[in-house]
Amino acid sequence: MEQEILKVRKEKQEKIVEKIIDGSKLNIEYNLLLFFSAIITVSGILVNNIAIVIGGMLVTPLLAPILSIALGIASGDIKVINRSLINSTKSILIVISVSLLVAFFFSTKTTDNTIIVNCLDHHPLYLLVAIFSGVAAAFAYVSPKVSEALPGVAVAVSLMPPLAVFGIGIGQWRLLLIKGALVTLFLNFIGIVMGALIVFSLLKFYRVRKTVQKEIKKEEII
Repeated sequence: MEQEILKVRKEKQEKIVEKIIDGSKLNIEYNLLLFFSAIITVSGILVNNIAIVIGGMLVTPLLAPILSIALGIASGDIKVINRSLINSTKSILIVISVSLLVAFFFSTKTTDNTIIVNCLDHHPLYLLVAIFSGVAAAFAYVSPKVSEALPGVAVAVSLMPPLAVFGIGIGQWRLLLIKGALVTLFLNFIGIVMGALIVFSLLKFYRVRKTVQKEIKKEEII
């Protein structure tokens, strides 16, 4: 059973690569989803409503470009890593900008906001959660049977809340929120990449390096 899980045919790996690269393109659909997600998430945080925040986290496409970083490392392609880092950075800046503007124009009391308090908690177990979320996300891409788990992974890894809190911190100029959210974001980001890298490495995704390069070249031509 263990051997079957760790065996993925090259043809299937190529399809997974195409799916991840395609999902991490900063096209109109991606940017719109990210914008909607940011609006929903920051609004939910400001009104201290976890249900709204979860809705924003479910909409976000932010997981794909971060997974593509791990894919680039596993396949040993610097070009993919650079492209993924740039796309992830652009995505992060979009979310922060939207959060900043919403927080600036709709400023509310955040001192007793439970969601913000949780975002500033840097317990080591949160890094463990992020790592296994990365493992689960990568595994969901690899196995069609568990692909439905991706929304749950998006919630568990909690990338959007710290980004939104960071934007709120800038909008309200509260250094405690800025520093705390930045640390949480960094831990989650690194954890996801590490977890996904473990999966892609175990499944020998270095075998499809040419496919990864082909997908990037195809994107450059378009």
